[in-house]
Amino acid sequence: MANSHETAIGVAALSKRFRLYRNPIGRIADLIRPRAGRFEEIWSLRDVTFSVRRGECFGIVGQNGSGKSTLLKLVTGTLLPTSGSIQVNGRVLALLELGGGINPELTGRQNVIMSAALLGFPEGYAEAKMSEIEEFAELGEFFDRPMAIYSSGMYVRLAFSIYLFMDPEVFIVDEALSVGDVFFQQKCYEALKKIMKAGTTVLFVSHDTGAIQKLCDRALLLDHGRIEFIGLPDEVVNRYHTKLGRLTQERRERNDNVEPPPPNAMAAGVVEGNLLRQAPFAASDVGLSLLGAQLADSDGHATTVQEVAGTISVRALVEATRDVANPNFSLALFDRFGALVFRTSLARLGAAPPPMTAGQRLLSSFDLTCRLAVGQYTFSIGLGQTGGLSEEDYPHSPMMGPLFVTSDRSTSLFYGQVGLATSIASASPRSGDVP
Repeated sequence: MANSHETAIGVAALSKRFRLYRNPIGRIADLIRPRAGRFEEIWSLRDVTFSVRRGECFGIVGQNGSGKSTLLKLVTGTLLPTSGSIQVNGRVLALLELGGGINPELTGRQNVIMSAALLGFPEGYAEAKMSEIEEFAELGEFFDRPMAIYSSGMYVRLAFSIYLFMDPEVFIVDEALSVGDVFFQQKCYEALKKIMKAGTTVLFVSHDTGAIQKLCDRALLLDHGRIEFIGLPDEVVNRYHTKLGRLTQERRERNDNVEPPPPNAMAAGVVEGNLLRQAPFAASDVGLSLLGAQLADSDGHATTVQEVAGTISVRALVEATRDVANPNFSLALFDRFGALVFRTSLARLGAAPPPMTAGQRLLSSFDLTCRLAVGQYTFSIGLGQTGGLSEEDYPHSPMMGPLFVTSDRSTSLFYGQVGLATSIASASPRSGDVP
């Protein structure tokens, strides 16, 4: 561990065990006369050791059930460890649960005063910070209204604003910012950067791996209560997405509900890596049926993980249920919130297939340069005919995927959400042309 004067949070061999009783009577009986067999032991954390330096932003990444929330509750003292030790140096403020520590019967202004008193600040401190908190929260007239009528986003605005201006030495944030609107999230991230420069330590937990990469100095990957890796955010996020991709592949291989079409030489790859969970998907009005779809890397191997700027192929095996004069297939890509990121079609790309006869199968491939931000994406295949419905109105297959996009920022070709095709032109103006 780092020197104690440089350490804001020190965790050593930390473990937490929970006992699950079959019924409440068993819990009471065990208090009177302990006996094995009345409960099941669940270890939420096992032998977790790490340290966080003062002024550092330290991220925690892991799937649901990996132990992230338990770890934060142990750090804040909400839970006591079964074994191991925790040392936290400085005033800790934790934004763990929506509305935690807020009295909904009071107004926003009154909750600021109450929070300052509960945190041990002297009388008058809240009033001195009130204008800054009110301005940052951007609640308008709702600042003086009971919080019982606040939306979830308004709760987060006020809670974050209160803690931000209460001068925390250690600030813990767990997913709460995902509730606010995107503009307030951006404002919060900038505020976190500002207080970190002033020396505040931030412990940051989020499923937004892009935020982990942009905000954190280091990160920790938890898996089933144990540390799998600690290091730079890029590598932690890549390991996280790669692991999710492997688990998705394993789940798909265990899925017995999918009945792929009979394999043949042309469709073997799609059959092997089929992501369609309900086969086939029929667009009966169009006369087409989607038998399978897969993601493949540049070598043709089925995958759900690809690096930024790498090539990913979306392959679709389609069968005509009747004669179709002008078949057309579209591809739609969505982010983790279900928002459309990209849509195109064979016809739009100048590659519309020829007419199909009843029973004929066609394998089409959309080969994409994966210029997307790090994160998780899903896709769907639309089936239609040129000259009929517009492509956005095609019958679309259920969401498939996910596609996990990973990146090493040191070698990435761009920053941000997408990598736009860019050309550069430079010229030296003549001296007489410059005013």
